[in-house]
Amino acid sequence: MNCPKCRTEVPPDSSKCPGCALVTPHGRKLEATEKEQKAQQKRAGKKLHSGNSFRKPKPQVDWKAINWKDPRSWRGLGAAIPSWSIYLAVGLFLFVGGYYAYGYIYEPAPKERAQTIHSAINQTKNRPSKKEGATLDQLLKETLTKSKEAGKLVSYQGWTVKDRENGSFMVTFAYQEDDGQKEASWLVDTPNNQFIPQTELAIAVSR
Repeated sequence: MNCPKCRTEVPPDSSKCPGCALVTPHGRKLEATEKEQKAQQKRAGKKLHSGNSFRKPKPQVDWKAINWKDPRSWRGLGAAIPSWSIYLAVGLFLFVGGYYAYGYIYEPAPKERAQTIHSAINQTKNRPSKKEGATLDQLLKETLTKSKEAGKLVSYQGWTVKDRENGSFMVTFAYQEDDGQKEASWLVDTPNNQFIPQTELAIAVSR
């Protein structure tokens, strides 16, 4: 075959004319095939990139290989632990720490609290009753003795105290007879020296 441009003889399997470098029909086929191959490779590369752009490989940690006594072997743990778990742990630490700090600051010391409770009970017991010359404690104990002598007394709880709002207490003297529970309760605010009867029995014995 002769080149149509320079009339040089061109071998059948040559991609260009050896005289003027004109591309032969065989060369055009090779170029078209090469372009198609490059286009396919480019499309495949884009798919691979788009499929993996938001997926980072998760680091693998060999827990058995970690030497817990050697801090240098812990380096891989930082990459394996999710960042959200670190924020969660810090948040829990601050929440629990704040809760106990609040309790430590605003809750009275155990000794001081015990003294306050003891004072609330004693002040209630020593208040005057409706019986002349008798305190609430003395009158209630007399009532208890009469109940026992009459065969009505089932059980005896005595004096108890429960916390209320604003630093006040509910002080109660309780016992049980065969016809039901008997309670004399007072709402006690010792700083303001207030003793307010809350039950019928407390009203009946209080002056």
